[in-house]
Amino acid sequence: MTLFLILALQDIEEIRQAFREARHTDVVSLCDKALKDPQLRQDRRAEMFFWKGTALARLGRHEEAVLAIDSAQELGFAPSEAFLEKALALHSLGKSEEARRTAVKRFER
Repeated sequence: MTLFLILALQDIEEIRQAFREARHTDVVSLCDKALKDPQLRQDRRAEMFFWKGTALARLGRHEEAVLAIDSAQELGFAPSEAFLEKALALHSLGKSEEARRTAVKRFER
């Protein structure tokens, strides 16, 4: 395993741990740091955007959360949690119909 891959896996585990501990500001900072790495693989980049978006939503920064989750999905991140998190953020913004459509997409996969 290359040193780069080991460091990337450590970064993801650190982000997941921070999220489990509800350190959402740390999650956003860690994701931003990881996203600056031009060598970050596309699947890892997508996951970073997902974690960032989810943390931003928990911080009440719903518009930024939607943008981050959109970025994750554009990069191919498609677990159903991404659709759910985006739907929750949209609902918090008062965009109930768009939230409903996004939530339905969760089940179309």
